[in-house]
Amino acid sequence: MANDPLRVSEIIIDFHLSRTLDADTRSIIEAAARHCPVANSLSAELKQTMRFHYDA
Repeated sequence: MANDPLRVSEIIIDFHLSRTLDADTRSIIEAAARHCPVANSLSAELKQTMRFHYDA
């Protein structure tokens, strides 16, 4: 949280996906997440951290 004014300053999203996904599929999924219209409509001041884990 940030102060003055009180607001969310960062959102962290962890994606847990199958390790069996090939490199092309991983690339497509990651690009789709990073170019999401909802994420792109949020304030530029909001830090968006996306972490991709291929472990399931």
